Amino acid sequence: MKLLCASDTHFRDDKPRCRTDNWIETQRTKLQWLIAQVNEHKCPLVIAGDIMHGGTNSQLLENLLLEEMKKAEYPILTISGNHDANYHSQKWLRKSTYWVLFQACAIQHMTGTMDFQESTISAFQFNEEMVDGTGIAVCHRSVYPTTEQIPFFMGKGTDTIGADDLLSNFNYELIVSGDIHMGFYLQQDGKTLINPGGISRQSAEKKYTNPMIYLYENGTVTPIEVPIVEDNVEQEYLINEKERDIRINASVERMGDSLLENGESLGLSFTDNIETALKVSETNDNVKLIIRKGVKGEL
Repeated sequence: MKLLCASDTHFRDDKPRCRTDNWIETQRTKLQWLIAQVNEHKCPLVIAGDIMHGGTNSQLLENLLLEEMKKAEYPILTISGNHDANYHSQKWLRKSTYWVLFQACAIQHMTGTMDFQESTISAFQFNEEMVDGTGIAVCHRSVYPTTEQIPFFMGKGTDTIGADDLLSNFNYELIVSGDIHMGFYLQQDGKTLINPGGISRQSAEKKYTNPMIYLYENGTVTPIEVPIVEDNVEQEYLINEKERDIRINASVERMGDSLLENGESLGLSFTDNIETALKVSETNDNVKLIIRKGVKGEL
């Protein structure tokens, strides 16, 4: 059994704030590299959901994806993730870019259980409950390296699970999971879980993280680093935002003092309190403008 594993490619029209490059062309380059891996390793590619960042995309992006995906000499087998359809709802999938790629035969949308090489592959879309089986399972759910590593705010519900528990609960030889943007794999009791984690860095905290895909061949996992240009992701704006927030908070505190000094009472409405404080304070007009924009979410 041989296949390449990827997930969470999140192709999109809008440029992530952290990117400094030509985002459309960067996505083309990433996809070209991915398809080259398929052709080089001479095996299918499995993508465990979130091919797209949103359900609706431009024809420019759709045509780019079709042009490059159709260069694959082996099948691209996929399931749908929460981002592949508008409103994170499977009922909108047939009105999505994902479905355009499927109808154009650029990808093969997997449902149920199908034959795969000398085994089987079972597909579980986003929000579809997993059932036990053999061979390969592909799912889109929140999987962390271990149960202990699940953040407290995620809870331990039916969707969020540690890779160790997932392998213990099911008998599949291989589980490929998507959703959590963290590349890792775990082998336990003769079974393997691979969570590829994405092929591009779309948030500032990923600047120094190397995205991965994985080659699985007869029980052996080989991580493959996706080429990156480190400086195409910036973090400086995070520092600027933190400094801005400190300044705004300090100004708000000073204005709160001004309210009390001028005999004004504090109400329950945060925005009303801010506006009243702006009127009675001696804060610089430029700072007032920034605060008003911050309150409106326009910064």
